[in-house]
Amino acid sequence: MRTLRRSAFPLTLLLPSFVFYLVFALIPIANTAQLSLFKWDGFSDEMPFVGAQNYTYIFTDSTFWQALWRNVEWTVMTLVLAVGFALVLAAILARLPRGRAFFRVTFFLPNVVSLAVVGVLWSQLYNPLAGPLNLVICLPGCKRSTRRSMKRRLSMAPVRWRCFDTSRCLACAMS
Repeated sequence: MRTLRRSAFPLTLLLPSFVFYLVFALIPIANTAQLSLFKWDGFSDEMPFVGAQNYTYIFTDSTFWQALWRNVEWTVMTLVLAVGFALVLAAILARLPRGRAFFRVTFFLPNVVSLAVVGVLWSQLYNPLAGPLNLVICLPGCKRSTRRSMKRRLSMAPVRWRCFDTSRCLACAMS
């Protein structure tokens, strides 16, 4: 009886989390999986069952694979490169004999500065008339597709910048 009470108490404490997870994660995932087997535009009452036809369509669509590749690229650039670079930088900063506090404050500033200010700074960097990043992107002799590719990759720089900063701060805290 006593062991039953001991194991019931932690489960009672975890019950609200399980209910929350069930209601806001598992049930919507199940509903989405069920809806994926029907052809439905979201508005009409007609929902003909198509089975795996939606999956066949999406896996043969080149746009899907292009979007999936961009998501993989984004994940690798954000997680692997930003966190890896942050760890290397944190290791370098941990070994500095002088100026460690200055660099820590400097690298932590993006977390303190509001997103509105960060947005204004990056919009100035991308300014089509005089922004330094835009001037580099639009160098004469660059192919149009190369420019578009560079703009696409650089457009996420503010987000990566904030991710890098958080990773570096966590790494510095551990060192």
